[in-house]
Amino acid sequence: AHGKVVFAAKMEVSGPLGQPQISRLMRPADALGTNVPFGVTEFPIDTDRTIRRHHADVNQTGFAWRVAEILGQAPPDRTRRRWMNYYGPKGAIPHVSYAQVLATNALRLDFFTHKVVFVGVSPILTYQGSSSADEHATPYTRWTGSFSPGVELQATAFLNLIQREWLEELSPVTELLLLIFLGSAAGYGCGVARPWVAARWSLLGMSLITAGAIHGV
Repeated sequence: AHGKVVFAAKMEVSGPLGQPQISRLMRPADALGTNVPFGVTEFPIDTDRTIRRHHADVNQTGFAWRVAEILGQAPPDRTRRRWMNYYGPKGAIPHVSYAQVLATNALRLDFFTHKVVFVGVSPILTYQGSSSADEHATPYTRWTGSFSPGVELQATAFLNLIQREWLEELSPVTELLLLIFLGSAAGYGCGVARPWVAARWSLLGMSLITAGAIHGV
């Protein structure tokens, strides 16, 4: 009845080990209605189990994209290759707990007014420690050791889309031209500088490139 509610769906992959896998769409419960808007929650996962890319399947629409579409703010070309632009480590996006929502007078009555709200689960604290099946590695995990809940990844992807802040790879031609320019500039600069100055700038350049590459992954 609200008209701007999106439900989560998932792709279930099954099949014998070593054989072609079969993907099956798991839609929201029929009790919620057969025509409710929904989006697939899975993101592409890199070989190190880190999530860096937006959902861009030609056959299924991602959850974050569907939310942006319902609000009329989705960019063109749903299948365009986009990379996640994280706004910080786990907890960077404002969030509240179920306990705060359900408690009396814990939040202002207008707290959720004019907001897009993503409902999901964070790690659950039990006597055995913290556990959740919906936690994922991000580029920040390398430095913090913390995994981010799936609901926060969906909110991040949504913000990327409506604010046009996703990341993209440079085209192969642009990368080649940039490599040629930097290589030529470095070669010329080291050739005209004094040896100890050239060595210092070379070491500095290598250090910056290495640090940038490590931070980017």
